[in-house]
Amino acid sequence: MLAVSLEFAATIWKVALYDGRRERPAVHAVEQPQAAARVQAVLALIDQHKDRCSLPADVRVVVCYEAGQDAFWIWRALQAHGIECYVVDPASIPVERRIRRAKTDRLDAIKLVTNLRAWLRGECDRMHVVHVPSAQDEASGHLMRERGQLQKEVLQQGGSCLIDDQQLTACALLPGSGLSLSQLRLPYAGGGTLAAVRQPDVNSKQSLAI
Repeated sequence: MLAVSLEFAATIWKVALYDGRRERPAVHAVEQPQAAARVQAVLALIDQHKDRCSLPADVRVVVCYEAGQDAFWIWRALQAHGIECYVVDPASIPVERRIRRAKTDRLDAIKLVTNLRAWLRGECDRMHVVHVPSAQDEASGHLMRERGQLQKEVLQQGGSCLIDDQQLTACALLPGSGLSLSQLRLPYAGGGTLAAVRQPDVNSKQSLAI
């Protein structure tokens, strides 16, 4: 079995691969500018590791990463390539609180892949897997968060308005894209409009044109 963990940063992902044959996992950095390209790079690293370590072509490959906002599309992308994948609750990873440890993406990736192998061996207390919602449910939750945030911004400016799903859907992008709303102007009490603008993420995966 080949266990793989992913640790995300803004533009760099740390990938830890552990097949149990070596004392420590192999750790690589993936630095492609686009998130979708980083997923492809992870798949390439898995194939390279299998070849380098002479693992069977049909060896079981299991990937995990910690849950974060709008990251379920990575689970779907890996599943589409036939990769078994789990999304982990970050709070469930055991931490020795009496020991002051350094925190780096590399160390976190190693700790996560080690816990993954233990969990797959039946040590259920090493991590907890979260439920992955459907793409539709995730998109609905994304819209609800955006509506709440915009209403909060309106109240902070002393106005009031009701933001419905149709207004949000007209300019919403898919979860994981890095963009949420763009140039949405909403009327509010007292006259005038509130301009709600979200800046684009240079690492955005995709957008939805309406």
